[in-house]
Amino acid sequence: QCEESTGSFSKTEFRRFPVLRVKDAGPGTKLITCQLPTDQSKMGMPVAAYILVGGDGWSSAYTPVTTDDETGYFDLLVKGYPNGTVSKYLCSLKPGDSIQAKGPILKLPYRANMKKKIGMIAGGSGITPMLQIIKEVLKNSSDTTELKLIFANKSPKDILIRAELEQLAATSNGQLKVFYVVDENDSHDKHIE
Repeated sequence: QCEESTGSFSKTEFRRFPVLRVKDAGPGTKLITCQLPTDQSKMGMPVAAYILVGGDGWSSAYTPVTTDDETGYFDLLVKGYPNGTVSKYLCSLKPGDSIQAKGPILKLPYRANMKKKIGMIAGGSGITPMLQIIKEVLKNSSDTTELKLIFANKSPKDILIRAELEQLAATSNGQLKVFYVVDENDSHDKHIE
């Protein structure tokens, strides 16, 4: 649990956040950009934490893919599932709609250099908490933590935020290594295991 946030979210009540943009981010997946109260507002999210999105009686946990350094907005990466009440709702949103969220809820408090190496395994939209930690480590030049990510998906086209992961790895001076694993590699992508 976190102490009451000094950011835009509340741990005790759902707050409304307008949807600014919705972009396709992969098969059945949306990147939803929501507005914070002001252009200078921060989320107030420690790493690694998530928010509850939904309302009283129906909500799901989501990890924003933006960092707390970014002001005025936050992004959610949402995979729509046929039986997922909240994910279907979120994937149907358009600019001008709004979401309700509360939090943050702390999972694992990360501190710079708390580990020499961190190994991560993620599948599909489960990449979001990993991305939160990756960005936190790489933005701090004094954090020397080595990161290795195994990211599993059905096929190369299902790899979410691949370009962003590859950019982060390319600019990390070897601090981040990303390995992709898929069930089907019909495209014979040479960067896939």
